Amino acid sequence: MNQPDKEATFSIVIPSYNRKQTLRLAINSVLDQTYPYWELIIVDDGSNDGTAEMLKDFQAKDSRIKVITHEVPKERWVSYLDGYRAAKNDWILSNASDDEYIYAYLEQLNHCIKKYDYKIFYYGYSYVSLESSWERPVKELVEDPDPNWGMKHYDHGTVQGMCSVAFHRSCLDAFDGVPMIENFYDLADWFGKRVDQYWQERGLEGQPPIHYSNDDKWCGNPWGDDYVFSWLLTRKYKAKKLDIRPTIAYDRTQDWLYERAIISGTMGI
Repeated sequence: MNQPDKEATFSIVIPSYNRKQTLRLAINSVLDQTYPYWELIIVDDGSNDGTAEMLKDFQAKDSRIKVITHEVPKERWVSYLDGYRAAKNDWILSNASDDEYIYAYLEQLNHCIKKYDYKIFYYGYSYVSLESSWERPVKELVEDPDPNWGMKHYDHGTVQGMCSVAFHRSCLDAFDGVPMIENFYDLADWFGKRVDQYWQERGLEGQPPIHYSNDDKWCGNPWGDDYVFSWLLTRKYKAKKLDIRPTIAYDRTQDWLYERAIISGTMGI
């Protein structure tokens, strides 16, 4: 597909492990985008639930869908890195295998990319359960006054995960030197040292508010990689907060999400 000049191109990375049914809905939410200039990179992290066969069907229908396959599970952290480094387009996005995009998401980002001169954008998301839905706001980061640094330090919880971050591919160097760790608790150990190093390099007084280690409840868990990625990006680059909520996250504690996903799959949706 020919791309008009000055229109952004997007690489969307979705790691997945044994979530065939909800992954189908996540993929469809990309296919439903009104904006056409994208590639979708699915990183199948050693699934054994028929994900590979389903992805072949999707690829036969749309050449913009790419698949990276791990023969054995390597954890989401490694899957994200593999997907980011395989990205061919200018802007890189992420999504979870059980979340969905609103259909105008890429249109919104394309508009903002042309309007604001930033390499990183961040925003909130919408959360849905059977009894409520609400918008998850995100706190605004503070730019570091030193032009050699990106944003000021923030702790876990200030920025929602990578599903609410868009970054230009030129920012991939923020991940240089990151080890391909396959255990999140070892990742927390590495990250704790990285935060300490930043604190010293930036000449900040005292100690970091949180010392990340392998027994830390925030960074040493399967969701801590979101914070690690966003923190690394914003140490080096300035970032712009957008007032959009393009991702729909569903309550993962309720069985209805997975039950309906299975029914949708049997109906070919």
